[in-house]
Amino acid sequence: MLNFAAPVAEPPSRTAARQFQQKFQQAALDAPGSVRASRHDLGLSEHRLTMIDIGGEGQKTEDGEELMRSGNAHAINVNAQTVGSPGEFHLQAEPGGQPQKTSHFEIPNLVRPAKSWPGPGEKAEGLLPFADGFSSMTMTEGAPVFGYHVNEMSRVTSKKGWMMLAVDESFEDRIGELAHKHNGDGTVWSFPPKDGTMNRYVIPPKAALEGGAAGDYKAMWSEASAHDAYDVAQTIALHQAGSLSLDEARQAAPGLKDAHGEIDFSRLAAGKASVKHDEL
Repeated sequence: MLNFAAPVAEPPSRTAARQFQQKFQQAALDAPGSVRASRHDLGLSEHRLTMIDIGGEGQKTEDGEELMRSGNAHAINVNAQTVGSPGEFHLQAEPGGQPQKTSHFEIPNLVRPAKSWPGPGEKAEGLLPFADGFSSMTMTEGAPVFGYHVNEMSRVTSKKGWMMLAVDESFEDRIGELAHKHNGDGTVWSFPPKDGTMNRYVIPPKAALEGGAAGDYKAMWSEASAHDAYDVAQTIALHQAGSLSLDEARQAAPGLKDAHGEIDFSRLAAGKASVKHDEL
């Protein structure tokens, strides 16, 4: 099996957050909605998937009788607060890193869109400080879904990207609205809680609903927790980008990942050298 893995200096999500903090953070806090950082601005390749977690605090496993998992180590965490929620957790700050037990921690890979989140009736155009189509995988857990969330999640997610929401069922109307914006027909895959307390709603892109593989993709997402979301999206992208069957993509993915578990889609077979995130 070919292996294109190559080590990189730091996880891309850390690079992106650091670049944002240096270049744009103060402007975003001073004037929420004024920043729309591009992948190039944040040092991100066009040939890798990028994930944002709205309200994210990092990849956590909560101590206790029930196994509660949230967050993803690949994500850029978009949060108004700087410190994680109270509790006893094992926090994995980066892909492949060793989880550390903690009860107080600063949110890793943090991008702050504002000093506080707007209320349900407030306008928040451009609140998420990223360019249109920035994200390949957009996630939120345990947060409300207001009108501005619908508009902003739709704006920053690539048309071929995925969304995963683990939220209260009272927001199902908003989720349906978001799905219509994203894939055109309002398709939402709803699953019961997994390693959490809230239902999971996955919004597929239109491209995933075409070509006959939608049922297989849905089955993959049905078993996915927040910790799995990036890997699922990346495996599906590998299937869609090349000539591999879905089973072959699953088998090939581990050997194509770099030290941080990410695939550089510019290093695929001949003829696919310019595959970009928004083409996957």
